[in-house]
Amino acid sequence: MIKNYIILLFSSSAALLAQNLEITPAFMSWNHVIGTSQIELMRTREGESNLTNLVCDIMLERTDADFAFLNYDDICADIPNGPIMHIDLFKLFPLDRTLVLLEINGELLKMVIERKISGSRPGLAIGGGRVEYDSNRKNNNRLTFFQVGDHPFYPKKVYRVVTTDYLAQGNAGFKLLTGVEESNIFYTGILLREALREFILLNTPITEFHARIDGRWIKR
Repeated sequence: MIKNYIILLFSSSAALLAQNLEITPAFMSWNHVIGTSQIELMRTREGESNLTNLVCDIMLERTDADFAFLNYDDICADIPNGPIMHIDLFKLFPLDRTLVLLEINGELLKMVIERKISGSRPGLAIGGGRVEYDSNRKNNNRLTFFQVGDHPFYPKKVYRVVTTDYLAQGNAGFKLLTGVEESNIFYTGILLREALREFILLNTPITEFHARIDGRWIKR
């Protein structure tokens, strides 16, 4: 009896809270339309997609970096064609990840990519370059071509690489990045979600011109 009463009380409170949220300005802002998309923006768990490419390209543009990367799981939703609402961006990036710039040489960047394609790992979402690899080759020697910008990477060259604070701290398989000197790490404070919102506001409607598959990630 007591258990049923508690459940009823909890349910009533939850319903009341939901009703209150529905009339608050904060809740109403979730449904605020910030732009539109003329195409479906889709995630992927391997290779590249128009959404993963778009997000990484926005990261590059916002920070003037040479190269960008994310884990596929960092992008948590798709965006259907039509109106894009504020809540869609929170579905896409539910956590407050911020953009971080790392100054690292090409050899370390290559090692990071090799780690993410070793074993059965699917790789990364990238921007600012081109990756080709052969999954039949031995771990840490699978890259057959790696380009940053318009040129093959240079092992000794220092590149400006943008990712999120979470990955820059060595999480989710990026332990190699914990060795980067603090003087070579720059915290922009820019929320990834906010960077996407501002891009949509400035470029709506989003079309294939903004988000396309261009062959930047090729598995042989």
